[in-house]
Amino acid sequence: MAGNRAKEKLLAGELVVGTHISFPSPAIAELCGLLGFDFVIIDLEHVLFNPETFTDIVRAAENTGMTPIFRPIKNDAELMLPYLDAGAMGVWA
Repeated sequence: MAGNRAKEKLLAGELVVGTHISFPSPAIAELCGLLGFDFVIIDLEHVLFNPETFTDIVRAAENTGMTPIFRPIKNDAELMLPYLDAGAMGVWA
């Protein structure tokens, strides 16, 4: 598992910059990582992502050093756990 760059930088008192994506595209997540963002918020509240696409976006984020965070449909642990199991490192509620 990759490290959580956003958390490490926050703990060190450094500036953390991220972005929000609402397109079900791993390529967009990878591009954001290559541009140097520290984290990406994957919007599940407003966009339908299938589980495979979500996992691919998480993998693309991790491969470029970004911390994958997701915005859940609602604040329900039972609904959120599969996304954390898939590799998301945080929840944006």
